[in-house]
Amino acid sequence: MAVFDLHSDILTDIAIRREAGERNVFDRIHYPNLKHNNVQAIICVVWVEPKYKHNRWDRFKEIVAYAMDDIAESKHIHLCKSSNDRKSSSNIINVFLGIEGMSFISEAVNPLTEQNTKTYFDTLHDMGFRTGILAWNEVNDFASGANNGNTKAKVGLTKAGQAIVSEMMNRNWLIDVSHLDEQTFWDLYELDAYPIFASHSNAFTLCPNERNLTDKQLKAIAEKNGIIGMNAYAEFIAKDDANLDRYIEHIEYVTHLVGMEHVALGFDFMDYLSEHDMGTNFTEVTKDFNSVNDIPRLLERLKMKGWTDKEISLITYENASRFIKNMDKG
Repeated sequence: MAVFDLHSDILTDIAIRREAGERNVFDRIHYPNLKHNNVQAIICVVWVEPKYKHNRWDRFKEIVAYAMDDIAESKHIHLCKSSNDRKSSSNIINVFLGIEGMSFISEAVNPLTEQNTKTYFDTLHDMGFRTGILAWNEVNDFASGANNGNTKAKVGLTKAGQAIVSEMMNRNWLIDVSHLDEQTFWDLYELDAYPIFASHSNAFTLCPNERNLTDKQLKAIAEKNGIIGMNAYAEFIAKDDANLDRYIEHIEYVTHLVGMEHVALGFDFMDYLSEHDMGTNFTEVTKDFNSVNDIPRLLERLKMKGWTDKEISLITYENASRFIKNMDKG
């Protein structure tokens, strides 16, 4: 069963390891497990760790440089710049690049004029970026995130944020609403008929965490022909005793709410980040479902619950594969 993971932080691991002198990180550390578990495509994001919040742009450039060097060395990554760019090979993982949090752009584009923003997005696009999240929980010059810690600061999509979104739309980037607060979500929803997706979010009804999405939000994504990638991180599955069965409850709940064609997988696995100092802790663990090596457990459990192979293939690969074709429109 082919798997498309809509959200991975592998590039963070690559950057930290290469910074310490390692080489061929993807091929040595990640590829064997991805291949063994039939992960054929991934959206890999550049995420600036919280410890670098005072020099985000410098860190963004470092991560990109380390990632590109590792990709250049890899025999098993194919960097895709469109959905049609994917390769069908048993030895290749198709990788799409995304940005998880755009606070660094305030440093990169100074002054933040329309022309400067356009020029910088030309650069990002040429590098291969095709998806973006405006904020990673925080409030920045463009939007407000889900866990910003200050309810008065939930400003939604700003004028500068609208300019960023316009540049994304002009290049057919996929607009990711995970990590954004409700005000920003609805501001994006109202902007255009442009499809949106949540790469790694779950159902607020089952787990009332600010990072999760309400029924109304989930339905709104489906109305725009978007998809929701179900997140495997414990904090977003259940307040207590997060496990594989409760993860599947989120999958089935969203499937029944908005239709199976709008459900996908955005695992957000972080097992390979646990040994790194990132300025924040990701200590919660989902029992029986904590890494790519646990994917077979998910498939087996779904079959035990009566899911057909066709239904499983929709959420594991086909829905995501269909949705990313939006980056080819124009």
